[in-house]
Amino acid sequence: MASTPITTVDPAFMQTTASKTQSHHGEIGAHLRALSGCRDEFRAAVQGYTGDSVQAAFENAEVAGNSVMAFLQDIIQKLQAAGISYDANAQEAAGQINAANLDAAPDVQHLHAAEQTLIDNHSW
Repeated sequence: MASTPITTVDPAFMQTTASKTQSHHGEIGAHLRALSGCRDEFRAAVQGYTGDSVQAAFENAEVAGNSVMAFLQDIIQKLQAAGISYDANAQEAAGQINAANLDAAPDVQHLHAAEQTLIDNHSW
C-alpha cells in the first residue's frame, strides 16, 4: 500500500513564486512613489479643510500600502526559506532512508537458496 505524503513541495516552484511576489512588491513600491507625487501636487493645489482631508487620505493610503509591502516582504522571505529548508530536509531524509535500506537489505541470494531447499518441485 502506497502512502500519500502529508506535504509535497517543489523547491524550484517556491523560489519562482517568491520571485514573482518580489516583482509585485516592487510594483506596489513604484505606485506608492507615484502617489506621493500626486500628494505633493494636491498639497499645492488644494488648501483648507478639503486640502487637509485629501492629505489625510493620501497618508492613510501610504500607510496601508507600506503595510501591504511589509506583508509581501514577509511572504517572500518565508517562501524562500521554506523552499530551501524543505529541499535540504527532503534530501537529508532521502539520504537517511537510502542508507537504512542499504544497511537492512536482505541477502537475496540467501533467500533464494533457502526457498529452493524448502520447496521440492522435482518430486511431484
